[in-house]
This record gives sequence, structure tokens and C-alpha cells, in this order.
Amino acid sequence: MLADIIGCVVAAAVFAALGILLINEKCLTLYTAYFAATPEQRKAYDKRALGRFGGGLMLFFAACMVLAMVGVILEVGWMSTVVIVLVIVGGLTAFVYANTGNRFKVK
Repeated sequence: MLADIIGCVVAAAVFAALGILLINEKCLTLYTAYFAATPEQRKAYDKRALGRFGGGLMLFFAACMVLAMVGVILEVGWMSTVVIVLVIVGGLTAFVYANTGNRFKVK
């Protein structure tokens, strides 16, 4: 049980740190498409929108890990199912949002 709690705390801390860095427009090279792009292609992306989206997603995953940790501490079995559903639905929603509408291109 202690190992589960420590794992959740570490994962939540990593997700939260990445979220804060991305919201502040740091570490944008973590995005594969942005990293592989040439400097001219990078100018076509709105770095602020890209960072805020990725940072928000990381903070969402950090919150999910905190929720999983609460489930472990309180020994609530169904909480892990809720966390899994939240992660899948949140990930699919983010995937659809990011890949429709050219939201991260400079207009």
C-alpha cells in the first residue's frame, strides 16, 4: 500500500511539474511534432496555446493521480475504475480537440 501511495505521489508531482513548465511555455520540445520541426515550421505554431493546452492536460493527469492516491488511502476499490475512465475519456477528448480545427497554428 505504501508503494502505491509513493508511486501516485511521484507521478502526480512529475505531471504537475511538467504542467507548470508547459503552461509557462518551457519544455515545448517535449512535443514530438514541435521538436522535429524546422525553425521556420516552429514559427507556424502558437507556442502560448500549445503550452497552455499541454500544461492543462498534464495538470488534469496529476489530478487523476491524486484521486487514485485518495482511493488507495481510503481503500475504495471502485475509485481506480473511476480514475481509469477519467484518464481514457480525458485523453480521447484531448486527442480530438488537438487534432481538429488547427487550433495551434498561428492565424
